[in-house]
Amino acid sequence: MTAYTPPATLEARWRARTVPAAGSHLLWTGCSYLRFRGVMYKPARIAFALRTGREPVGYVLPECGLHGCVAPPHVEDQPGRQRIRAALRAVNGMADRPAVCGHGHDQATDGRFMTDGRAYCNTCLTASRTRPVAA
Repeated sequence: MTAYTPPATLEARWRARTVPAAGSHLLWTGCSYLRFRGVMYKPARIAFALRTGREPVGYVLPECGLHGCVAPPHVEDQPGRQRIRAALRAVNGMADRPAVCGHGHDQATDGRFMTDGRAYCNTCLTASRTRPVAA
């Protein structure tokens, strides 16, 4: 009987915990983090780095619409998502995002786009989610 030896690379460990799904999706079967040589990695961040060769900026999420998909071509970091959504906004003939929101937040830094291209202020959204409820 031979002892189990884990895969030698981060990519091999990541691939060992994925399964193909219909539509070129790749689903993660492991825990929410992958531990490799004492460091914890999020599976989607590994997928992004495999595709781009760089560390992601902000959250990495699947843009394919399938929750839990970690196929490298399907995941995008925050700046990438915003580029894609701004392009969608332009293709759909939507007006440019205003320079500031109704509360005066600079949309160059605080502005985001929803999946359909609609603009919103992340600072205002975050404030509304953390506002205490009146008794």
